[in-house]
Amino acid sequence: MSRQRRNFSAKFKSDLVIELLKGEKELNTLAVENNIQPNLLRNWKKEFLDNASVVFDDKREENLKEKLAEERKEKSEYAKKVGQLTMQVDWLKKNLKKFADLTTRVNLVQNLLTTKELPVSVGAKLLDINRTSIYYKGTPVSEVELACKEIIDHLHTDNPAWGARQMSAQLKAHGYHVGRRKTRRYMNEMDIYPIYPKMNLSKRMQ
Repeated sequence: MSRQRRNFSAKFKSDLVIELLKGEKELNTLAVENNIQPNLLRNWKKEFLDNASVVFDDKREENLKEKLAEERKEKSEYAKKVGQLTMQVDWLKKNLKKFADLTTRVNLVQNLLTTKELPVSVGAKLLDINRTSIYYKGTPVSEVELACKEIIDHLHTDNPAWGARQMSAQLKAHGYHVGRRKTRRYMNEMDIYPIYPKMNLSKRMQ
């Protein structure tokens, strides 16, 4: 039956060699106590002493410092690039929403279904539109519906507290006779809900 080879950790080897260097025990004694061959311990001692100078190697320390400085520089440059890209994306989103109407933004994202340049969900988020307006629901989305949604989008930006009733009245004023129920459906599809001002309870209690 073959004898299984033992594996020794670097810590075990170094601890044993340090104990040997203290001179309190003989090499053979330590070998017997730890159930290893004396020649093996002798080789560990030699290897330890041969490489001891590495600990005090100024060049090695200098190389490590240079490597750390280079890594810090790379991380700093990467963080700077991420910050610049974030600023650029925020600027693009703000201006696209301001100057590109809803129909244009929807068409841009719909093109992603064909080009696959970006996931549709990412494109919709970047252009701040609801994904439900991208996909067909049995029949294509009409130009009238897109125009109504564009109006609702702009009105909600300036009047966030308006609900379906006010939006419906404004759509009629723009020449689109859309009832309150359909207007509410449009708003739900666009994730637009009236934002009512919170009641100031402290002022009311006075």
